[in-house]
Amino acid sequence: MNTFQFIIITGITGSTFVGLLVVFFNPTRKLNRYFLLTTGLIILWLSCMFMITLQPSTAPSFSFWTRQVSAAAGLLPLGFFILKQVIIAPSITGKNLAIKLRHRIILSILVVGLCQTSFFMRLAYFSSPKDAVPLGDYGPGFFIFIAYFVYSAIGMIISIPKLLKITSGVQQMEGQFFFFFLLF
Repeated sequence: MNTFQFIIITGITGSTFVGLLVVFFNPTRKLNRYFLLTTGLIILWLSCMFMITLQPSTAPSFSFWTRQVSAAAGLLPLGFFILKQVIIAPSITGKNLAIKLRHRIILSILVVGLCQTSFFMRLAYFSSPKDAVPLGDYGPGFFIFIAYFVYSAIGMIISIPKLLKITSGVQQMEGQFFFFFLLF
């Protein structure tokens, strides 16, 4: 096991532990369940990274798993926006949450689809046999992928002061924790 694999396994283990611990303490609380969903998305992303390390760099599956890392990463902002929305409106229903975040959901699905095309990435490879992280021969779709993350980051940065302003008490503390969580 190399250092990269060890870091990934540690991240998967830590995320699993924290996500389950939060739900264990109050499984009926909606925010806790959506926190578990978000940690599940993080675990998915890390698991895809781990799968890359198990593939020979010449196998077709190597490019497949490299694409899946990007696709899983494309779901992470959605998880964070879901958490933010549930902090703001703890009694929101799943249907209303989907309606409120419909544009973000559609964008996330489109980005996941984009990651599966050669327009996004033509080939993944290691620059040397000792590399742990693959390089990609990215196409023009990569700029759309980056723009999606910039758009998501700006949306999140803009929403943090609003979140802290319209909440109070426990909700505000959760908003502060959420902000701290985003920093990492």
